[in-house]
Amino acid sequence: MAFFSKNIDMLNGTIWDKMVVFAIPLALTGVLQQLYNLADVAVLGHFVSNEAVAAVGTNVPIVGLIVAFCIGLSIGANVVVARYLGMRKYDDASKAVHTAFATAVIFGVIAMVIGELCSSILMVWMQVPPNVVRDSEIYLQMYLLGMPFISIYNFLSAVMRSQGDTQTPLWALCIASVFNALGDLFVVTVVDWGIGGVALMTALANLFPCLQAHAHRRTALSLSQTPLQDG
Repeated sequence: MAFFSKNIDMLNGTIWDKMVVFAIPLALTGVLQQLYNLADVAVLGHFVSNEAVAAVGTNVPIVGLIVAFCIGLSIGANVVVARYLGMRKYDDASKAVHTAFATAVIFGVIAMVIGELCSSILMVWMQVPPNVVRDSEIYLQMYLLGMPFISIYNFLSAVMRSQGDTQTPLWALCIASVFNALGDLFVVTVVDWGIGGVALMTALANLFPCLQAHAHRRTALSLSQTPLQDG
């Protein structure tokens, strides 16, 4: 089995080497997700103000909670699809994939709408200092515009992982991270949009991994009769 194989057959042959190839991209994806907003903090701290950095920091618990809940739901979809694939019940697996996709869209839209409507209340509950309340609210509202993209990416990534592909979600997130960093620099140094522009770039950057995941819809949304092939 080649190291750069995308679809890994976990059902046949030795398991230890496949687990390593499967786990390394998965771990790197998790690290990259944790560092995703580092570009926002770096750019705002260098070019804008300390208050802007504080505004990003105050939203970390809120964003983290929403994203963690989304990831938890996607892991459930991963388990269901992987179980059906392992049992060779491809029709049931395909239905589970479509259900997961619908759930991703619904959850993303609901999270976005609730977040936008409740952003002011959340600032009060979080006891955000008055001098950063406005910036914090702007960042949260702009960031949540990308929530449907984040949700779809996580669910489709879970489906791809259930088929043994952990590399595609990683590369998609790498592209998004580069776009986010370059976009942050552009909106701050060229068009001077401040924290709102940085948050907008972060939301738009989430569109890239979502589109990349959806580009694999032939394997993610229409499972073939041989979905677990060793590359």
